[in-house]
Amino acid sequence: MNSKKVLQNSNLLQLVLEQLDLGDLEIQIYQLLLINPDLNVTEIANKTGVYRLKIYNALNNIQKAELISQTEDYNRKIELEPPAKIITKLKLKENNLSRINSDFEQLLPELQSQYYSSARQPIAKIYQGKKEFTQIFHQILEEIETGGEIIILGESSDFYKIVDLEYFRANWMKPRVKKGVWVKVLVHAHNHDFISQMPNNDKELRQMRILPKDFDCLGAIWIANNKIINWNTIMARAIVIEDKVMSDFYRQIFEMLWKSVKV
Repeated sequence: MNSKKVLQNSNLLQLVLEQLDLGDLEIQIYQLLLINPDLNVTEIANKTGVYRLKIYNALNNIQKAELISQTEDYNRKIELEPPAKIITKLKLKENNLSRINSDFEQLLPELQSQYYSSARQPIAKIYQGKKEFTQIFHQILEEIETGGEIIILGESSDFYKIVDLEYFRANWMKPRVKKGVWVKVLVHAHNHDFISQMPNNDKELRQMRILPKDFDCLGAIWIANNKIINWNTIMARAIVIEDKVMSDFYRQIFEMLWKSVKV
């Protein structure tokens, strides 16, 4: 075996083995055995500088990950499973995580409802800078239930100086549509680029109406679930308030504006 090549790829191997919940010592032992399969417990202890008892515990953990063949005596023989077993274990874990994620998404609306029905103080957070500003888009999409609705007041072209329009389309709009989440937008009349590029579109689950020309405030407000997101698109800053009573209040104001604006 080309031990030099194994060492060159040790970082990648470590990352992969960490996904199987192996710690640093287990990974070190696995790499040693991969290069030299004839090592015994005493030799591994000498090479790692770790007590034999810890070596036995580490070998048991590797065996629990099914990367060492079942054996009653590590002093006699330690036999690694073929490295392809790692891929099998990773795929199994990926499938399990996918199933758990799907089940949890079904449960999430109930958990969210329970969370907000409890007596809680409003939660307010400030997000500052492009990275945190962008983070909120993904957070909203993760939390909103399938088939939900996001309402937007004062959508501003200044958004797309901070969050690139193509990035927004690929990483927010398409996943939103896939999740069946509609947006209703009351947009500034002067946002000509946005109006031309993001018109009413049933396929993209978007309804839009244009505010009167004398409505000319900077910034925007989004309402999603029980969140109110107050955007300052000039400073790349957002204030997010989580409160059911307040979000319901803002939502009713929006609906009154929506009905008052000519289609």
